[in-house]
Amino acid sequence: MSAVFFLAALLHPVHATYAELDWNDDAKVVEVALRLHPLDEQTIDKRAETRSRPIAVPAGQSQPNRKTTARLEYLAEHFAVDPPADDSFALSKAAQRYHWIGREEKAGYVWWFFEIKPASGERPKELRQTVLLDHDQRYGHRVLLLGTPERPTLPFDKNTTRQELSWGVAE
Repeated sequence: MSAVFFLAALLHPVHATYAELDWNDDAKVVEVALRLHPLDEQTIDKRAETRSRPIAVPAGQSQPNRKTTARLEYLAEHFAVDPPADDSFALSKAAQRYHWIGREEKAGYVWWFFEIKPASGERPKELRQTVLLDHDQRYGHRVLLLGTPERPTLPFDKNTTRQELSWGVAE
C-alpha cells in the first residue's frame, strides 16, 4: 500500500499560480494578489531565505522581517514589471520598489498581496513572470489584468515568460 502512495506522490501534478494585477493611478503602483499552493510557498521560502539580505527601504518605512525581505527579493527577480531586455538589474535595488501588504490563507491556497512601484512611475507595459520556474520548468501561470475593459488573462510558462500588459487605455 505504501508503494501506491509513493508512486502517487511522484506523479503529483505540478501546481500553477494565479495572479491579479491592478494599476492604482493615485499611488502609481501595481497592486498584486498572487495565489500559490501552500507547498509552493514553502518552496519559495526555502529558496529565497538562503539568498536573502536586508534591503534598503524608503524613509518612513520600517525594515521588513527576514521572511518578508526574502519574499520581496524573490518577487523582484521572478515577478517583474518593465524588466530590462537582458534581465540584468540590481536585485536589491529592484526589491526596494516592492512593498509587502500581507498574506492570507483561503480555500486551500495562500494569497500574497504586494505592490510594485515601477521605476518609471508610469503604468507598466510588460510583465516577466518566472515564479517557480527555477524549481520546475512545468509550472504554468495565469495573470488577470483588472481595471481593463477586456480583463485579459495572460498565460505564462517556460516558453512564455514575458507578456505585454494591455491596460486598455491610451498611453
